[in-house]
Amino acid sequence: MKKYILLYTIALLNVMSVFGQATKPKLMIVPAEKWMVAHNYVDIVEKADGTTKKVPNYYKAFTTDQDLSKFIGAMEAFMTEQNYEVVNLESAVADMDKQDAITDMDTDADAQLDPLDALLGAVECDITVKLNYEIKKDGGEKFIEMEVGAYDAYNNKPVSTGHIGSGTPAAGSLQWTNQIKEGVSNFKDQFISNIDQYFQRLFENGRQIIIRCNRSESATATYSKLYDDESLATLIEDFITDNALKGNGNIDGAVTKNKANFRAQIPMTYTDKKGRTKAADAYWFGRKIASFITDTTGEPCKVLPLGLGAVRITLGAE
Repeated sequence: MKKYILLYTIALLNVMSVFGQATKPKLMIVPAEKWMVAHNYVDIVEKADGTTKKVPNYYKAFTTDQDLSKFIGAMEAFMTEQNYEVVNLESAVADMDKQDAITDMDTDADAQLDPLDALLGAVECDITVKLNYEIKKDGGEKFIEMEVGAYDAYNNKPVSTGHIGSGTPAAGSLQWTNQIKEGVSNFKDQFISNIDQYFQRLFENGRQIIIRCNRSESATATYSKLYDDESLATLIEDFITDNALKGNGNIDGAVTKNKANFRAQIPMTYTDKKGRTKAADAYWFGRKIASFITDTTGEPCKVLPLGLGAVRITLGAE
């Protein structure tokens, strides 16, 4: 009897271990925005209101800074050792034309994506680990001082931030892997725990996404128009509530005839028509809403992803 209990316990632990590994988030290691700005690896982009903003140019960073690939690679190796699936940023940058990712999705400046949002949308990772680092000298020796933070790739929400560490000063060329391990050892347990706990909470409560609905000039329907004594915006909110995880969906802000914004908690995965399990994102949920709007109004809708965590639906556009 004890033998069977022992075998059952071992089997149960194995199942739990496999489940835990299967639900590890997919990560991408990226240089922090302030590191990119400090080293002038940015482009100046004009916004819709005429103002400008600085956006990171990862291609320029990797082709100019000889140390960046080593630093990112060492951090990727460390996170892989912790059983995370890691997407290589440099490869992702090489695989896609940055300019296409930013501008070709739509001619509307409001819809243009920053390079990181475009990359995240292409690789569909869960968490970004942002690194700010500096190579310092102590006498004739060098070491790395770093700041590490983890963020939700869907909405840039902080997951585990403010972690600071440094490697041991050493003569000669830097041993990047050793420097990273030494630096991260100062906060490793808390950092890993925060990421895993946050990801597990997403499975329980869902991901928060934003749905931005607007209207083309050619549309006859409006968001204030009544259908069976309810405005289109109210019907959309009801549909979102019915389809969001645990009914968590609502209107976000004021509604006009031309605009209605919503928030929703969506499940982490969904099953497609062929029975395959896929990662859920705002674009997947937005297409469901667009189909509902078309069924209700008889008008087409254009669905545009705005990164992983936001989507824009244009009523009356194709």
